Amino acid sequence: MAADALRIDGSSPEQLRDSLDGSGWVPGRVLRACVLRQGHSPSMTGAILLYGLVRLFFSPGSKQLPRIFVLLATSERVLAFRARGGVGGEGYRVTLYPDPEASWSRREVTMEAAEAGITMNAVLSVPGDGGAERIRCTTPNSQLDPALEGMLALLAPPGPS
Repeated sequence: MAADALRIDGSSPEQLRDSLDGSGWVPGRVLRACVLRQGHSPSMTGAILLYGLVRLFFSPGSKQLPRIFVLLATSERVLAFRARGGVGGEGYRVTLYPDPEASWSRREVTMEAAEAGITMNAVLSVPGDGGAERIRCTTPNSQLDPALEGMLALLAPPGPS
């Protein structure tokens, strides 16, 4: 399966989106894409006290998604692909694996900003057994925050009527 993996420079939202758009893995045009990790990034104080790091690495996550994933949105769907990543060269490199781990209708998915930590935090709401599942997530690296900002804007819950 590693031969089928897609390796992307994920440092800019445009590079990540355009690489996924040209991959042929996604039906339709990719509007936004971002690399996420389950859990919330701790505040600097929480990290110094180790409390935040314990919560980040040992809090149970969603069974629907892998620990690190790429979330992308088209006009009709939101998909999550298993990924891994790390800083390499001049930016953040992402390895993405084929076949989405999850896929939902775009109208069923929302994302809201959460209290910031060292990197941006968000709460992703997706359909789950017995109702919506709220999944805490963060960017694995502060270089990836602009991509999350774009996804937050696209998947913002509808305002009050």
